[in-house]
Amino acid sequence: MKLLLLLSSLDRGGAETHLCTLATSLARRGISVTVVSSGGELAEQLLREGIVHRTLPLHSRSPLAWTRSYFALRKMLQASRYDLIHAHSRIPAFLICSLARRKNIPLITTVHASFRVNRLLRRFSRWGDYSIAVSEDLKQYLCENYTCSAERIEVIPNGIDTAHFCPDPKKSRRLSHRLLFVSRLDEDCSEVAFHLCRLAPKLKECFHDLQIVLVGGGSALPRLRALSEQMNRGKEVPLIVLKGHLSDVRNEYRCAHTVLGVSRVALEAMSCGTPVILAGNEGFGGFILSKDLPNASASNFCCRGNEIVTEERLYDAIVASFSLSPKEQNELSNSLIQYVRTLYDSEAVTTETLRVYEKVLAERQTRGPELLLCGYYGYGNLGDHALLRAAAERVRNDLPHTSFCALTAHGARDEPLFGVCCVPRSRPLLILRRIRTSKKLVFGGGTLLQDRTSLRSLLYYIFLLRYAQRHGVSTELWANGLAPPRTPLARTLLARTLAECHRIGLRDQGSLLLVTELCPHKQEIFCESDLAENTKSSKDERVFFLQHRYRLLNQDGTLRPYAIVAPRGRETSEQIRIFSWWLEYLQSKGIFLLFVPLFPKEDESLCSRLASRFGGIVAHGLSEGDLVGLMTQCRCVASMRFHGLIFARIAGVPFVGFGEDPKIETYCREHGALTWKSFVNENKKDGYENS
Repeated sequence: MKLLLLLSSLDRGGAETHLCTLATSLARRGISVTVVSSGGELAEQLLREGIVHRTLPLHSRSPLAWTRSYFALRKMLQASRYDLIHAHSRIPAFLICSLARRKNIPLITTVHASFRVNRLLRRFSRWGDYSIAVSEDLKQYLCENYTCSAERIEVIPNGIDTAHFCPDPKKSRRLSHRLLFVSRLDEDCSEVAFHLCRLAPKLKECFHDLQIVLVGGGSALPRLRALSEQMNRGKEVPLIVLKGHLSDVRNEYRCAHTVLGVSRVALEAMSCGTPVILAGNEGFGGFILSKDLPNASASNFCCRGNEIVTEERLYDAIVASFSLSPKEQNELSNSLIQYVRTLYDSEAVTTETLRVYEKVLAERQTRGPELLLCGYYGYGNLGDHALLRAAAERVRNDLPHTSFCALTAHGARDEPLFGVCCVPRSRPLLILRRIRTSKKLVFGGGTLLQDRTSLRSLLYYIFLLRYAQRHGVSTELWANGLAPPRTPLARTLLARTLAECHRIGLRDQGSLLLVTELCPHKQEIFCESDLAENTKSSKDERVFFLQHRYRLLNQDGTLRPYAIVAPRGRETSEQIRIFSWWLEYLQSKGIFLLFVPLFPKEDESLCSRLASRFGGIVAHGLSEGDLVGLMTQCRCVASMRFHGLIFARIAGVPFVGFGEDPKIETYCREHGALTWKSFVNENKKDGYENS
C-alpha cells in the first residue's frame, strides 16, 4: 500500500505527535508512507525513520499559499500513484479532496478537535469517503454540523507509545506532594497554570513539601514567570518551578505525585501510572478515578462541555489526590495503566486505522456498472438510508465479485454518506445509460410501486423497470412493499411489469397476496424480511455517550425510564391529537420522551413542538445504528414512521404504530403490536374523545 498523509504542520501537539507515531508504525509494517506538511520540530523525527516528508504551506489561509499547495499536490499525484490519502486537518482535506476524486483515490479524514462552524465553513469543509474521530463527542460534532453519518465515522483515539510511557522499573514512586502541569503555555491553554500559581500559598499550608512544576512554552510564559517569581520570593526552596519546553517529559511524569492536564498529557501520565486531574481551558474533569474513565474518554480527556475550571474546584481535586493512601494510589495506578494499554496503545490504534484503510479500499473495488440499485435514497430519510446500506451489504455478501452503484438524490455528494458509487436522479439520460450498461436493476427495499403518493411516482418506477426489461437487463425486487393500485390503468401496468421481473421479494403478506393476484402464474415470488432489519446496533460506548448526552442517565449513573418517539410531520391533525394523547399517557407513567426526526426535513418542526410541550429532547445527528442502540434500553417506541417500528423490533422492545399509512397497521398486526386504532378502541371509556 502506498499512503499519503497530510497535516497542516509538524510542530509539537497532540495531532502532530499522533501522525508521527502512526506514520512510523505504518512504515515499520512495510507500508510506503509520504507525509506532507508545512514542517516543524517533528519533521526530523520522520526523516530519521526513513519516511519521506514534503514541505508545503498547508497551515496558511492565504489564497496564494492555497494555490501553490494545490498545484504541488496535483503534481505529486500525477508523478506517483497513491492507494489512499489520509488528511488530519481541514485545509489539507479541502485542497486534496477534488484531486483525490479526479484520480479515484479514496480520501480519509481524521478529526482531532471541533472547529468553528458557520455557513461558509460548512460549505467548504470536506470529510472524504470515511472519517475517523478521536472521541465520541467529535463524532457527534460531525453528525450534527455536517452531512456526515455516524455509520461512516470510526472512533479511533490518538495512540500512546505505552512501551515508552511506562512506570520506572528501577525505583518506586516517591509519594512527595509534587504537582506537574504540562501544556502549551499560550493564552488559549494556560489558564490552569495561573490558577495553580495563585493556589500555591494555600496548598503550601496543608502540604509543606509541595512543589509545583510547570512544563511548556508559549506566549503566556513571561507572565507566568513573573507570577511564579512573586510566589517564590523569600522561600529557600522554590515553590513553583518553570521548566519551559521539554522534548521528553516521561521522567517528569514518573517523578510527579499528580499530573494536571488534558488530552495526550493525561494519557501519557496515566500510562506512566501517575494520577491525573483533568483541567484545561475547555473545561474541568476533576480528579480521575477508575469509574470516571469512560466519561472522560468520551471527549478524549479534553473536558469539552464540562464545567469551567475554578480555583475552588482545582483545590478540592488536588486535596483529593494527595489524600490517597499508598495502597489506594497503587490500585489507581494499576487501573490507569491497564486502561491506557487496552484502549490507547499506539500499535493497537495503528491496527484499527489499517482496518479502516482496508475497508475503504475494498469498497472502492466494488464500484462499477454491473448492478444498479434503485430506491428513494439520499433524501435524508433514516429508513431509506438503512435500506441502501443493507442493499449494498447484501450485494457484497451474496454477489462478491459484482460491481454496483445506486440511484440517489445528489449523486457524487451522497457517496461519502454510503460508501457507494452514486448516480444522481436528476440526470435522466445518465440514468438510462447506466441501466442499458448494467446487467441487473434491483429495487432495494421500500414501497416504490404504489400510487398513494402520486400516479406519477408509480409511472416513474414502472418506466425504469420496463426500460431495463426492454434492453435485456435482469430486474429484481428485494424486500419491497406494494400497495393496491387505485386505477385500472395502474393495475394493468403494474401487472405487466411484475410479470417480466426475474425475482420478486416482498416484505409482507399483503404485498405477497397482491402480486399473486396480479401475476397468478409467476413463480419467482418470495416473502422476505425488510432489508432494514439487518441494521446493527452501534457499539456500547456510543450508546452510553448518547444516553449521557440526551440526559437519559440519572446522576448516580442509573438509566432513567425513557421512550423513543418518532412523529411524522405530514400526518393529519387528528392523528397528531391521538399521538399526543398517547404521549400524555407515557408522561403520566414517569417516562421521559426522546424525540427522533427520522426524516428531518418533514419531522423536525413537529418533534420540536412536541418536545417543548412534553418536556422531552429532540435527538439530532443519529444514524440508524445509534437509534437501534438507544431503543434496546428504552421502555417502548411510538412511531408514525414505518422504519421506526422496524428498528424497535430489531431492538426487541414493545412498539405502537400511529398514522393512516396501511403498512403501519399491517406491520403491527403481523408482529403482534398495538396500533393507534386498537389503543383508542380499548381506552374510549377513559375519555379519549373528550381529551
